[in-house]
Amino acid sequence: MSYRVKLDVFDGPLELLLHLLEQDKLDIRDIEISRITQQYLDYLATMQEYDLEVTGDFLVMAARLLQIKVGALLPEAERESEPEEHEIIYSRDELIRRLLVYRQFREAAQKLAELALRRSQVYVRPVSLLGPKGPVVYTNPVGDATVQDLASIYANTLLNWQAREEVRQVKRRTIDLTAKIGEIALLVQKYSQLAFDELLGRQPTKTDIVYTLLAVLELVKQGIVRVQQSDVNEPIIISFEKEQEDYVAPEG
Repeated sequence: MSYRVKLDVFDGPLELLLHLLEQDKLDIRDIEISRITQQYLDYLATMQEYDLEVTGDFLVMAARLLQIKVGALLPEAERESEPEEHEIIYSRDELIRRLLVYRQFREAAQKLAELALRRSQVYVRPVSLLGPKGPVVYTNPVGDATVQDLASIYANTLLNWQAREEVRQVKRRTIDLTAKIGEIALLVQKYSQLAFDELLGRQPTKTDIVYTLLAVLELVKQGIVRVQQSDVNEPIIISFEKEQEDYVAPEG
């Protein structure tokens, strides 16, 4: 017996987060980071299970959610330590602010779309009957862009403006993803299971979190490890699959 699974398609991570909150009928200001993080990761895992492409912005948001969750568990002294020069501060309050702004623009886009639809149903007399002589040439400066496209671009521009106010030249730190996959596989193979936080180290950067998440997702996809969490407030556990005991980690 076969069955079909229908997954909603979202324009970006903020829209997915709003959908998850609205699905549970929760107010944005009452967001519970542990719960929304698990729901978000579950959705990305489902997308990968059905071979749907998970774009970079969705993975970056996953890393940010994990960063906020990890930060909430740290002692106050460590939480108030100075961030790295290239790090963008991303807190629960900042996430709430972005969700509120995004929802505002999404609602505005919907209203504009409704107005455009109503406008398209209005009959206008031919230009020649209104007075001007000669052909009237109309131009479309936005091409094929929709009202939603324009609203989304404008919202993203406003959201990212603050981060662009101060630009610093920093040395980019590179991480070998293949080596990271091998490193995590060997660690989990050695200890049978580890918490996701243990894979990050004491003071992980945003880059560390993103690459660690990508490596774990790839190992899950290959069937090398499995991910589980007994409760939304409990740590995420990475376990080595027993049938993969002869697994040889790739070299970076």
